[in-house]
Amino acid sequence: EVLGKVADNNAQFNFKEADEIYNNQGIPCLEIKEYNTIKKEYIKKYFNDTQCQKLNDEKYEILADMSQYTLVKARAWTGKTTLLKYKIKLLIEKYWVQSDEILAFAFNKRAAKELMKRTQDVGVNDFCSSMTFHSFAWRVLSRTTNERYELLFDDNLNNHDQDQTLS
Repeated sequence: EVLGKVADNNAQFNFKEADEIYNNQGIPCLEIKEYNTIKKEYIKKYFNDTQCQKLNDEKYEILADMSQYTLVKARAWTGKTTLLKYKIKLLIEKYWVQSDEILAFAFNKRAAKELMKRTQDVGVNDFCSSMTFHSFAWRVLSRTTNERYELLFDDNLNNHDQDQTLS
């Protein structure tokens, strides 16, 4: 009975409900990895139905895994940004996560801007929390203290060093 409910919800692309049934009621004969393998096929169909570009099986497995945190490490041009844009789309559209509850870190400003642009390209228009680790740290510092911080930029490095040696 529980397995039937989970399958029905996944088939209707109600992934959040299917996950809640699986997590709360459990299916003793079905491990989480097996559950995610089954769910992966429904996610693949969902994204194929919504005219998204095809992903490989490994990426669909990552989309099926609803762990609280997702770390994507891979070399250049392997589809990290594509995977993240679809993960964000899935979280917002099918798990009802608010866009301001998602934080995506990128290596540099260009990559952060590119991720925001690509999420808009797949219909997620209100996502704006893609940033570098440095910009995140700056936001935390500026919101948690009244102190003003002077930023040190590479082009100011020599002048700053000279000022320090004079004092």
